Amino acid sequence: MHIAPGLSRTEVAAQDFLTAARAIRANNAHTCSLNHHWTKPTTYLEWARRGFSDADDYGLANAITYAKRAACCRIDRLIHNYHLQRLHRASFPQKIQTLERIGINIPSVIQELIIDPRNELEHDYVPADADTARHALDIATLFLTATDSVDSQESIIALNVNMLYGHAFNLKNGEERVTFNGWSKGATGTMLFMDIFAEPQTAKIVDGEHQEVRYVELAKFTRQEAIELASILRGHYSLQNRGSSGASQFFYTEIKRLAGL
Repeated sequence: MHIAPGLSRTEVAAQDFLTAARAIRANNAHTCSLNHHWTKPTTYLEWARRGFSDADDYGLANAITYAKRAACCRIDRLIHNYHLQRLHRASFPQKIQTLERIGINIPSVIQELIIDPRNELEHDYVPADADTARHALDIATLFLTATDSVDSQESIIALNVNMLYGHAFNLKNGEERVTFNGWSKGATGTMLFMDIFAEPQTAKIVDGEHQEVRYVELAKFTRQEAIELASILRGHYSLQNRGSSGASQFFYTEIKRLAGL
């Protein structure tokens, strides 16, 4: 087993990191499904439909509640996918505004016809009614359909990977094996690596050929800087000629260990 010697590490300011990140080629990405263990938004939507079909006070209240949960789950999945965890406990208007700033449109009716009615139901004890439940269900359905494609884009963990590695599966026992074989030379350049599977979560610029890592803890990004980083990552999906490969959390954790990241 080859384990690389330790790379030199330098903590840099977030703005310096972002300047370097913008220069990295974004056409090739390595991704990971971060939300596979979550209840799916479509499941909440189905529960909302069941509540609406019951048509009594209990069912209509469930329709509004689960329509809101479906929409909010989709929003939180997108927040999570773009490493905007600093907004985890922010209000949904703040989350929606942030997603819009990185190019993901969230119609204002999500707040007006889904989130607000559920909050009134929950906090002001307003009775549920059929029209409100139907509007919430219909808008949630349209919203999930409109954002299915962006939700299907897995979270980017690395851009312009400059590592040589092997990655194999044993289909019989589900065993996963990762090997690190060194660093690419020359034109490949530096890699952006989101080291998010250990604390503290960090963003790294990795120059393997010169044995250097520059990093910033994600908690040290301002909200604006976090949006800028998310926009850089999202830029990959705007490219017509792009390639990506998905991998498990195990792969990224293991390659980090073997490469000495």
